[in-house]
Amino acid sequence: MFRLIVTDYDGTLVPKGKTLSSKFFTKVNMLSSRGSIFAVASGRPYNQLKKLLSPISAQTVFIANDGAQMMYKNCVLYKKTVCNLKAKELCAFALDNGLTPIAALREENKAIKQEHFQLPMFLSSDIFKLIFLKNGKDVISVKKKAVELGLRVCFEDDEFLEVCHKDANKGEAVKKLMEKFQITENQMVVFGDGANDVPMMLLTKNCICPKTAGESAKLVATGKTEDVEEYILNIK
Repeated sequence: MFRLIVTDYDGTLVPKGKTLSSKFFTKVNMLSSRGSIFAVASGRPYNQLKKLLSPISAQTVFIANDGAQMMYKNCVLYKKTVCNLKAKELCAFALDNGLTPIAALREENKAIKQEHFQLPMFLSSDIFKLIFLKNGKDVISVKKKAVELGLRVCFEDDEFLEVCHKDANKGEAVKKLMEKFQITENQMVVFGDGANDVPMMLLTKNCICPKTAGESAKLVATGKTEDVEEYILNIK
């Protein structure tokens, strides 16, 4: 039995169009009762993950916002936040370039408008990630500005650009989790399907990817599976 089970959510544990079974939640509860730790690592915000995994939220470690935030039993285990002044500067720059900035806070994602710049989120709130809705605009200048501010682009597709602390990633969060619970690489298994999962997959030889995974995950994976949920259900 593994002491630590870590999995990416979208595309790995839950492929598009699939939902988790009641058997899965029962299995995680059973593993937890035997001393295993179950963790979900995702680009999603903490509150979304809690809702998606509500039947096991009390037993689950949530590594949210691409590793910038790690929560367990509603307590902070680890965080790498974006400097509020840098967040404010990048949001203002993005607005001037026609993008819609969204700040990923502890419990929610909040869209930012010009009149919001004096709100507490830029004074005292933890900002884990900045998400920019592209609105069909070119984002090259925004990406350059992020780099100038010492931030990292952690995700981009046709609609969104996401930026976090340069040292925030799933691997660093999992390392902290291993240290806290004194878990070795041989006592854990990691599941991932994309480039942002690679840093945590490299922490153990027990790293599995679904057959639909991207090339970067396939290159580092030591095993493949048709169904990650089924794989976890069969863990003894």
